Amino acid sequence: ISFTVPRKAECFHHDIFPDTVGDTPSLTSDEWLSGKDGRPKLISLEKGFVPTQQKEFKTDAPAPTENGNKEPVLDETDNKQILAAYHRLRGDYDTLQAELGARDVRIRQLESQITQLSSK
Repeated sequence: ISFTVPRKAECFHHDIFPDTVGDTPSLTSDEWLSGKDGRPKLISLEKGFVPTQQKEFKTDAPAPTENGNKEPVLDETDNKQILAAYHRLRGDYDTLQAELGARDVRIRQLESQITQLSSK
């Protein structure tokens, strides 16, 4: 949004540029996940936006697997289970698609009947 303010002063106008949400989080992820609420930390734009120094990202996630990939290595049993689950879900999907098609036909029939009844 562009606007012009009819002021001739060269100083920063706090009423036009109020404090805004900064880039520093008010809670840690653990605090937020535990249900705690926090108000955003506000910054002044008087000197422009100056980003804070980024903190090091720490995680409790397991290290990458031995093969260097981030994906776990699956054995033959896992592959069979995944394939069986895929085929089961694919069957469910096909069944639902067929039911949806049948209901679409029934809806068109009922709409046609309504149109015929209302024209009498």
